[in-house]
Amino acid sequence: HALGLKKDALFEDTFFVGYCNGQLGYFPTIQACTEGGYGVDEASVVEIGTGEELVNRALVNLYYQAGKIVPPHPPELPHTEIIVRSEN
Repeated sequence: HALGLKKDALFEDTFFVGYCNGQLGYFPTIQACTEGGYGVDEASVVEIGTGEELVNRALVNLYYQAGKIVPPHPPELPHTEIIVRSEN
């Protein structure tokens, strides 16, 4: 997925960086799912196409941030909970 993102991003300096926060997982490409091999078996915890979906979302975000596209609606922002405590 990293090579596809770098190719399709159309930005000279595009870096694919990931981490797992203590979780184990692998996002096989759709092509790898048809061919079999590493990470493509019943042990996979993600649906086929999940990796491509993540890359497509990343591309939309890159183009949006660069002003190259305007999405039909604003991108969803992470939910942030604000707690206000009174001194009463």
